[in-house]
Amino acid sequence: MRKVAGLLVCLLAASAGEAAQQPHVYSTRDVLEFDACASAWLIKRFVDPQARFTFHPSGALITDGIPFNTPEAAWRTTQTMTTYELILRDAHLRDAALIRLGEMVHEIELTYSRSFNTEASALNERILALTKQEPDPAKALEQSFIVLDGVYRALQQRPQGSS
Repeated sequence: MRKVAGLLVCLLAASAGEAAQQPHVYSTRDVLEFDACASAWLIKRFVDPQARFTFHPSGALITDGIPFNTPEAAWRTTQTMTTYELILRDAHLRDAALIRLGEMVHEIELTYSRSFNTEASALNERILALTKQEPDPAKALEQSFIVLDGVYRALQQRPQGSS
């Protein structure tokens, strides 16, 4: 699995032009939300353990690293998939707990009815509270990783197919 993830990082870096010089740097917007935090966590924990993150104001041209969760990035939310889901798919990750977390991200990001399941809604609110309380996006991201690590462990304990 690490071979696939390493290859994926190299391919993304090569497709990002100058980013090839910085294969472990990932760039996103400085206003974090659930999908951005979950995607960064997925990158760091399962795709590229050496990942470092940089943050840019909305509208700024991203010239460093591999962009994600931004309009110009290969890994960005589309009409049918979240950034997290695209990373999950491209990295060929099949862990049931990661897939369940992806379903929660999808529900928050792409379900427009706004009648979320309680678990997804509570996680989204917790991540948003963290990002609002901490003005430094790097610190907010670190705090969100702690929350997501706990959610991942809890999801691993669940029997397959239970919500």
